[in-house]
Amino acid sequence: MGLPVTRSATVNAKVRDIVRELIAVSAEHGWGEYRTAPAFYDTVMETYSYNDHALRDFLETLKDAVDPNGIMSVGRYGIRPRAARKAKA
Repeated sequence: MGLPVTRSATVNAKVRDIVRELIAVSAEHGWGEYRTAPAFYDTVMETYSYNDHALRDFLETLKDAVDPNGIMSVGRYGIRPRAARKAKA
């Protein structure tokens, strides 16, 4: 689906809010995102929360093994190297 990007910061903020809401509603119904814009990588990755985010943890483990220095595609698809991760609560 395409949503407009304009020169108006107000309109763009509303569009981002709409996209976040669509992602949340989709997740509530058990639907996953196939593709998303980079601005929403983290939002989408948070929806894959089964088993306390086991998928994300697995992908981060792979990232650490393949790229221990964390220099390739930092944050791409919501997967970050160890040094760039937020502290887990």
